Amino acid sequence: MNQQGWTKTWRQMEDWEWYTTPNMAHLFQHLVRRANHEDKKWQGQIIKRGQLITSLESLKKQTGISTKSIRTCLKRLKDTGEISQKTTNRFRLITITKYNTYQGDGQAAGKQGAGKGQTRGKQGATNKNDKNDKNDKNDKNDKNDKNDKNEDNDKEAKNTVRFDKFYQPYPRKTNKQAAVKAFNKLNPDDALLEVMLAALEQQKLSDQWQRKIIPHPATWLNGRRWTDEMPHEETITEQGARLKKEGKI
Repeated sequence: MNQQGWTKTWRQMEDWEWYTTPNMAHLFQHLVRRANHEDKKWQGQIIKRGQLITSLESLKKQTGISTKSIRTCLKRLKDTGEISQKTTNRFRLITITKYNTYQGDGQAAGKQGAGKGQTRGKQGATNKNDKNDKNDKNDKNDKNDKNDKNEDNDKEAKNTVRFDKFYQPYPRKTNKQAAVKAFNKLNPDDALLEVMLAALEQQKLSDQWQRKIIPHPATWLNGRRWTDEMPHEETITEQGARLKKEGKI
């Protein structure tokens, strides 16, 4: 029965009567390492903690000790109360009588230590991933902020160019700061700016504007004065007919 994990070496084993007998010490330590650390089912029967299923041939292959020496060692271990065993024609069930003394605390501590180690490892990995996610998020936010800032700068530059196109031909240069504020609030695109400039040129020819009755540029923008209907300009023929009707000619 293959085992995985680790076992605890009992420090007082150095005082054990068979410690200085190589085959005895080697075989007994091998049995402790191969014994179940928890109850398991094997071929319909429960092999308890501290027990193992083996055979003389298996022990010979696993330890390199001769079959004769293994028989002698097992008898001595049984006589001194270290093990008990039941044999059949197929296998040998060996019980380590003091297994809990040798491994009891070690198993619990081992599991607990391993659990803590795994927890710390998982927590460390989680913290690292969180840190990476946070850095990625910060990088993304910084990139977005930079892009937004660039877009704002481009927008501001375009608005400045458009405002200059409006303000330069406007005949009344009054309170430019208010005009800039009104223009930015309006935020006209190129198409609307063309409409505004066309209306401005027409209004500059009107009688009112010719008599210097011109609104402030901010007032013109806030009032959307480019949408005003232009007054009808009389032709010479229309003017003559009107004066004749009024008896003035």
